[in-house]
Amino acid sequence: MIKLLSRYISVGIINTALHWAGFGMMVFIMKNDQAVSNVVALLIAVTFFIFR
Repeated sequence: MIKLLSRYISVGIINTALHWAGFGMMVFIMKNDQAVSNVVALLIAVTFFIFR
């Protein structure tokens, strides 16, 4: 049970970090719109979550 919970938490933390990193890169480096950046970052995080 603890192993499953720790995996769930670690995947959540990594997903959040990927989302924020993708969002930050899209907004601040590539100068994209906030909404577009959020959608792309969400797709990156969801793709990681599916193929973890």
